[in-house]
Amino acid sequence: MEKKIILEKVKLSELKTGFGNPRKIKKQNLSELKESINNFGDFGVFVIDEKNNLISGTQRARAMIEQGLDVEVDCKRLIGYTDAEKRIINVKCNQHSGEWDAEKLANWLSEINSKIYVHDGNADSAEIDGMPLNAFEKYNFVMIVCRNELDYLNLQRQFKIENKKQSLNVKKMVTARAVWYDEIERLRD
Repeated sequence: MEKKIILEKVKLSELKTGFGNPRKIKKQNLSELKESINNFGDFGVFVIDEKNNLISGTQRARAMIEQGLDVEVDCKRLIGYTDAEKRIINVKCNQHSGEWDAEKLANWLSEINSKIYVHDGNADSAEIDGMPLNAFEKYNFVMIVCRNELDYLNLQRQFKIENKKQSLNVKKMVTARAVWYDEIERLRD
């Protein structure tokens, strides 16, 4: 099936959350989101699949529904995408500031043919040569994501992490900076 994206309006009550979402939101942030929607309206676009499952915009939909809103919202409908591709799109749509539920994120990505190695450390040790942290960035993890197996194998060799895994302590809050491996390589050149 050919992949395409269709812009359309869908009533909020017709959107479904069954696809899942590893993104989480604190009560305070949800309250602020509701206030923002009340003050400014919803200026985002929801990403949905063929069955009206929310791929992106779950927290905004929740905030609006909890306020009793049932309006038509702008949606980008993904046609012909696999579940793995939709999960990747969800992660890409949520790369801005905020928090992840590390256990749910790990479970989501575990079914996709990729592996992520995480090194535990403090914000000072998370600096990558050629990629200094901005003054406001405070991370205790750096997540390096590979776009293909060749990059993944090269990353393992360069960082000497072949056959090594570091598990996440999910009881601890994970604050991570995600970077693409090939973007790190460009910075070194």
